[in-house]
Amino acid sequence: MRQKTELPSKILHRNVQTPLDIERTTGLTEGNIFQGELSLEQLFFSRPVPGWARFRMAAATLIWHEIALAATAVGMLALTWGQPNQVAAIAFAILFVMRVSAKLNIFLGVPNLTVDFLPAHLAYLKSYFRIRIFNPMFPVSIAVASVATMLLAEAAAVAAPGAATGLTMLAVLAGLGCIEHWFLVLPFRDAALWRWAMSGTGPTSAGHVRQTRRLGTLP
Repeated sequence: MRQKTELPSKILHRNVQTPLDIERTTGLTEGNIFQGELSLEQLFFSRPVPGWARFRMAAATLIWHEIALAATAVGMLALTWGQPNQVAAIAFAILFVMRVSAKLNIFLGVPNLTVDFLPAHLAYLKSYFRIRIFNPMFPVSIAVASVATMLLAEAAAVAAPGAATGLTMLAVLAGLGCIEHWFLVLPFRDAALWRWAMSGTGPTSAGHVRQTRRLGTLP
């Protein structure tokens, strides 16, 4: 390609405008047609932090249900506060906390996702899940659940017979919650334990799996 050496002599006039000039004359922020540079941090899914939009949309699918459960737990604890038997209220609170912890770990990413039981009309929820080898919340969840289980077991061992029964049940619930979390990372899927009850029907049929993979909802 031959260079046009005479081009500079053909230029009769030039008008140089900085982004500030364009912003002042046309109203475009930073002189950009996108009202600012379309960099990664300016994209909608990264505001105010990366992953926030995904969390907001995932939370919107169940936030009112979670608020209702949290309010129920607070109400039960308030009604039984100072009473001789709070086993039911504490059991509800343990189940609620472990349930929220499991959901947050699934959102942040775990190796095993139990999506086999989702019906067809809830298949879109799979798009909120993430497969990751590790997330920083998982060891915290395991540590808290393990400590709670041990403390409840120790309290049951020295309690009176009546109180020991309730504390043992609470320790078992906390321990089961801990095991539930481990199923999220163990090298086998817990859904295999219950697949016999699904009879090969519903959303896990081969045709549905192929379709959801084409739609990009399965990891």
